[in-house]
Amino acid sequence: MKHKIEWVEIPAGEFVFGLSNEHISKIRRKVYEDFGYEKTDDSVDRIIDNIVNKSRSNQPKLTQVELSLLKNDRLSPVIRAESVLRDIQYFPNMTLDTFYISKFPVTTQQMVEFMEIGPVGKLKDLYLSTVNTQDDSKIPAMVSWYLADWFCQWIGGRLPTESEWEKASRGTDGRLYPWGEEWHTDRGNFSHAETSTKMKIQNNEGILATPVDSYPAGVSPFGVWDMCGNVQEWTSTIKASNNTEGPLLKSSSIAYRVISSWFDAVLAFHRQGGRSINDAYEYTGFRPVKDKWISSYWKGWS
Repeated sequence: MKHKIEWVEIPAGEFVFGLSNEHISKIRRKVYEDFGYEKTDDSVDRIIDNIVNKSRSNQPKLTQVELSLLKNDRLSPVIRAESVLRDIQYFPNMTLDTFYISKFPVTTQQMVEFMEIGPVGKLKDLYLSTVNTQDDSKIPAMVSWYLADWFCQWIGGRLPTESEWEKASRGTDGRLYPWGEEWHTDRGNFSHAETSTKMKIQNNEGILATPVDSYPAGVSPFGVWDMCGNVQEWTSTIKASNNTEGPLLKSSSIAYRVISSWFDAVLAFHRQGGRSINDAYEYTGFRPVKDKWISSYWKGWS
């Protein structure tokens, strides 16, 4: 490749994966505070529990009472937060071998080069979000899972697992964000409202993306950039949910805000992505990883 990937070594060893009970309690209290919710009515709490449990299984459809709570401006964010928090695992001593991860998300320029000289074929049709800028060397590519996976293979790598992605972004101490525990709106591209539009690039779909090196204060403990905000990122971890199966997405997105930027940007959270040709990928990028043996012996496709 003319525009090379910069690799960061993530050393072997233990790290904190997921969220502890203390972290979950802290996040839950802040959500309650943000939306003025107090656990004073046991009947409402039971209905919220029913909604969350149904969303996590193949139970019957929601009742009219449950649907009315979902439409409540105060309760809906609480219900969605509970659904996310109850799906987070916790492993305080997870261990991984050494691996190498791209310092930045793959850029539009790198993806264009791949599509011009790589063995892409009909996968070109799955590449979305052409960016309106003269300098696409720093704008994250927004692509389907299949195209991201093929790019990684082309350079002799692969997509990261959820645990690899999380270690590279959170370090070893289980922090909520790359920079630590406290939320800062100026350390990543989180929303149109909360981030200055300076240096943002608008693509054909009206998306505001920022160059991948825009936020030095948001770099992870290992020196990996742009892992919080801007675009979501594909992983190779597959999860089944609600009769569907798909890869997990990590990081927050400039487009999708379930509750609030600080909540969606918590690095331990994940979302289920899709791999259907009909799925939208305008807000999703990726970064490859290499194992030590791949880095030494596999040089990628010629």
